[in-house]
Parts: sequence; structure tokens; C-alpha cells
Amino acid sequence: MRVDINKIAERDMLDIIFFISMDNCAAVAQKQLDKLMRDIRALEHAPDIGSWVRLRTNRATNNRYLVSGNYVVIYKIEPEYVEIIRVFDGRTDWQKEL
Repeated sequence: MRVDINKIAERDMLDIIFFISMDNCAAVAQKQLDKLMRDIRALEHAPDIGSWVRLRTNRATNNRYLVSGNYVVIYKIEPEYVEIIRVFDGRTDWQKEL
């Protein structure tokens, strides 16, 4: 199954990498991006590995979330692909952003 990252999630990831680069060096930011992408690519073979968002938010949704280090990847499983919807810093109240 392929994984598609929507424009909002791409922007989220760019913001995360920019923020890491500001506090650390570019190599640290690249390492975090590599880990995030490895975890996202794991959804190609095991899209059900994430937990249901509704268990954390009490909202009726079929979206799932995957924790990758300090980050939370919000995604949904479609018949032919997995769509990455958002990527949040897990240390924030990301549930309010949905």
C-alpha cells in the first residue's frame, strides 16, 4: 500500500525540521526527519500499527495516529493508500488541533 503525505503534513514536517535546526545543527534535524520518514514508510506494510485517534479525543473519526519519537503522525487508511494528514509535536495538546 502506498503512503501519500498531504500538503499540510508536508508543511508540518518542514516546520518541525526548521525548529530543530534552529536549536540544534542541521544533522540533528536530518536525523529526526529520517526517523520520521522510516516510521511513516512502515505504514506501507502495516497500516494498522497506529492507534485510533477517537480513543484519545472522544471524537467520531476513523483516523489513526502513530508515535514517532516526540512526534505524532495523524493518518487515515483509504482502500488503495494511506494518507498522512498532520504531524504534530507530541508534547503539545495535538488533540485540540484536529
